Amino acid sequence: SGETEDTWMNSLIGAWVAFTSNRVSVNAGSADIYSSANRDYNIRNCAHIVSARESLIPIQEDLGKVARGPLPLILTPSENSGKYGIYHDEDAKPGLDVSRFTTLRRFKNIPGFYITNGRTFATPGSDYTFLQYRRVIDRAATLLTVISKQFINAEFRVNADGTIYEIDAVNAEDKVSQFLYADLRQNVVGLQVQVDRNINLLATQRMKITVSVRPYGYAKFIDLVIGFTPVVRA
Repeated sequence: SGETEDTWMNSLIGAWVAFTSNRVSVNAGSADIYSSANRDYNIRNCAHIVSARESLIPIQEDLGKVARGPLPLILTPSENSGKYGIYHDEDAKPGLDVSRFTTLRRFKNIPGFYITNGRTFATPGSDYTFLQYRRVIDRAATLLTVISKQFINAEFRVNADGTIYEIDAVNAEDKVSQFLYADLRQNVVGLQVQVDRNINLLATQRMKITVSVRPYGYAKFIDLVIGFTPVVRA
């Protein structure tokens, strides 16, 4: 279109600034990506290669994990041929990542291209800012739905006030916890299951189960300190 990169970025940010979703991820920037269909590199939105990386890694892994290695199938830049590998480098010209877009970047002194952050368009400060949180909680929710069906029409002992008997509540919690953790043990740090003891189960026929998931933490910012010891004196 002939527009500058700054103009493109500002237009993109303006078009999406009011949009929020903790499920939608918007990928900004194109790359020279190899296609087996025509056996050549084609300029395509980076969503193609981001989604491929996402499908191959564990659900708790950050899409921008550098130790995973550079993204495959992106052309090595060549100024002579007019090929750049990626057409927006978030490291060289930041602005889209902080605006919640998923982008690609390079690192100085490290070859290849990487995902800056796998982001959703959740509101700032949301628990679902990064895609791995969305993926983990979705898996946990699916498992909880499956195991909770085992309690449909099941009988539970109740106290004089109609609330669930403590031993029965603990047994239900253990069953849910064991089922979830058997699947999620590599994906979460821990989880806690709580059966509500305050609901009058006898009168309402209602049971409430709350699961709290403790996710991994991610090193987004790293402070480095280096010096001599003992101190070198001139």
